[in-house]
Amino acid sequence: SVVASINLRDLSGQTALGAAFDGLQQIARYVEEALADLAQADDRKLANEMLGRAAAQHISVMAALLAAGAEPSLIDTDGNTLDANTVVATHRALAGESAAASDGAKDEL
Repeated sequence: SVVASINLRDLSGQTALGAAFDGLQQIARYVEEALADLAQADDRKLANEMLGRAAAQHISVMAALLAAGAEPSLIDTDGNTLDANTVVATHRALAGESAAASDGAKDEL
C-alpha cells in the first residue's frame, strides 16, 4: 500500500498543516470583525473565548499533524515565520486548556 508523506504539498505548495493554519487565521479575522461590529473590541477575554471555541477544530488538526511529524514551520499572512507548536500551545492556553489560564488572566492572541 502507498502511504503519503505528512508534509506532502498540493499544487499550490500548501501542506495540510499550512491549510489548517490558514483556516485558523481566517477564523481569527472573523472573530476580530465580529467583535468590532458588536463594539466590544476592548473585551480581550471575550475575544479569546470566542477565538478559542471557533478555532478548536483547526488547533486539533494542527496538533494531530504535528504529532504525526509534520514540519512545524509556518508563514503567516504578513510573511512572518512561526512555529506551529507555539501556535497550538498559545491557542490552547488562551482557550483555558492550561493551568495558567484557569485564574482568569488571559493574554491576547
